[in-house]
Amino acid sequence: MRKLLFVLSIVIVTTSFAAADFNSTTGLIDIPVAKVQQGGRWRAFASGIFVIGENLDSPADFNTGFAYGIGDWGEVTISMLTSVDYSLNFNSVLRKASGALPAFGFGIHNITYRKYISELGNSEDFGFSDDVDYLKVARRPHEQFSIYFVTTKDFGGSYGEYTVGLGRGKYVGFGPHSHWFNSDMLFVTTNQHELLGRANEDAFGLFFGSSWKIIDPLSLMLEFDGRDVNAGLSYKFTMIDLNLAWTHIEQVGKSHRPRISIGASVSSFPLPKRVEYASISIRVFDNESGEPLTFNVNLEGGKTSKTLQGKKGKIKMKLLPGEYVMKVVIPGYKWKQIKLVLKEGETRAFKLGLEKKPTEEELAKEKEFDVNFVNGVTSLNNGKYKNAVAYLEKCLLLKPGDEEATSYYEKAREAFRRQFDALKIAAEALENNRNYKGALGKYKELLVIDESNAEIAAKIDQLTKRLRPKKETPKVVKPPAT
Repeated sequence: MRKLLFVLSIVIVTTSFAAADFNSTTGLIDIPVAKVQQGGRWRAFASGIFVIGENLDSPADFNTGFAYGIGDWGEVTISMLTSVDYSLNFNSVLRKASGALPAFGFGIHNITYRKYISELGNSEDFGFSDDVDYLKVARRPHEQFSIYFVTTKDFGGSYGEYTVGLGRGKYVGFGPHSHWFNSDMLFVTTNQHELLGRANEDAFGLFFGSSWKIIDPLSLMLEFDGRDVNAGLSYKFTMIDLNLAWTHIEQVGKSHRPRISIGASVSSFPLPKRVEYASISIRVFDNESGEPLTFNVNLEGGKTSKTLQGKKGKIKMKLLPGEYVMKVVIPGYKWKQIKLVLKEGETRAFKLGLEKKPTEEELAKEKEFDVNFVNGVTSLNNGKYKNAVAYLEKCLLLKPGDEEATSYYEKAREAFRRQFDALKIAAEALENNRNYKGALGKYKELLVIDESNAEIAAKIDQLTKRLRPKKETPKVVKPPAT
């Protein structure tokens, strides 16, 4: 037990001096992420670098710093790299992650008057040997004002969090492998040995990395910072973070040396999370005229139960995340109900067209329409086309232009015309063949389906007279002559 306490005390004392790779804004080992320190919360950190193998530059280096969150969108950090070298760092979130979209961020590291700055010093030809050796093959990009753009997507838990970004300065490498990841490869040359004197001082480099939770709160980190490959572990408590990393892994077995980085930070207590309200806007109008309407909204959800008024057809509300039922109410109109599940920071807009409630007169008219419509369709289906036309004509008087009534009316008229024409042709054929009795029967059928047809009535009267038996004229007997 004593040995364990001794080891823990050594770790705590060592890391309290330190930070090199873990010495800037919120990120992985040496790359930023599109996240920031919680607004109003501070963090003091320290880290140390230990060179593995034969010392080429410095066997160890220690750094400290302080970070402060601004309004949940920004973070400012000041880092002490040496006793005379300090740098300011800024990180911001331009867009928070939402749904399938990742978070986007922007920042500047090494805001300082020193053009070249590292954990060892502030001149172009002084620093860790792998950085200084860039002078032999291309140039050493000045670390001052290392601007970057970054995007981060967290898939949760063991699925991991993934980050990709572009940056200049400290994120640009000209090594055997790192030169493939900067913009000079596209615009200057892909051959590292042809970069000397041609490399762009303001080239941009690609960096990327990810972290996976092994066992909460322990995470595994792996990254490429534009120059080097780094891997590490992070153990996060509520107020304390402990980090251990193996950096410059690509230097294993080469003239330069990989390093071990240890980092620790202490933060202020997490502030109570500020709840982001959801924004709701409702526009209400008459569905027929489009005119805006004054309305009431009965709102129920969670512990909320209240009535709000929308004037000139509009209302805007800010609501806490949760489930709600909103009823839009206007006297004389049909109500509308909306069920909502709101998330933090969500914005929703609704356009509602309300229909007027029918008056008693309109209800009676609607009922009369329905009765005539049913009778009309029934008559049409039963072959009583003249009746169908009459019923459907009444429908169109009640609702001029009604699409369904118009459609059935046209069908009934066409069916009646075909039926009438067929009977009339048959009657006329019989009449021409002097089958007056048969023709009379057909004309009577026509009069049944078209009672008001004067022409058919006259034809029936004519044939009836023709078929009526003629009266014989009595013979006049002359008296015998005397």
